[in-house]
Amino acid sequence: MSVKQLIKLAALSLLFVQVAPSLASEIVMTKSSDVKEKQTIVDQKIKLKTLNTVKDVRQLIEDVAYPEKNRIKVYLSHAQAKYFMLKKVTVVLDGVDKTEQTYNETEQLALIRGGSNRVYTASVAEGYHELVLVFEGKDRDSNIIKKAETWLFDKKAGEMIIVIKVDDNEATIRPEFRFKVIKG
Repeated sequence: MSVKQLIKLAALSLLFVQVAPSLASEIVMTKSSDVKEKQTIVDQKIKLKTLNTVKDVRQLIEDVAYPEKNRIKVYLSHAQAKYFMLKKVTVVLDGVDKTEQTYNETEQLALIRGGSNRVYTASVAEGYHELVLVFEGKDRDSNIIKKAETWLFDKKAGEMIIVIKVDDNEATIRPEFRFKVIKG
């Protein structure tokens, strides 16, 4: 049995152990007029417990797949969108394509309003690494812009969090990409 299968089995077991007892305790005999109300309350409790369990399982999977001592996380934020609207970003680490994130209109607006998006998580050995992000989007005249930015960084022991900020440069009327390590 593979590690992924073991993790899935553990997640399902955890979900069953968390949700099943609450179901059993909620099943009681009531008047027929109270059944719908009671069922709604039970459904809400099940949903809440399931969401909390899923959150715990995701954290467990991340901890197993990406141990904290080697973990690297890359987040993306987009400050303004006067001159550049981000459509897609591709992450390349040490010359290997790792992931690609495409943004729909709702996600773009969320980024512009101050949100951030985790575009990459991995286990990386200590030492020097090259991180390349390829940004694709449109300028204010709807021309397609594709730009690659390269950053060299030294990974130390412990979790490393990198934030890439896309911003408009008023002087050049072009997008500007800033790289910042906030942890590690």
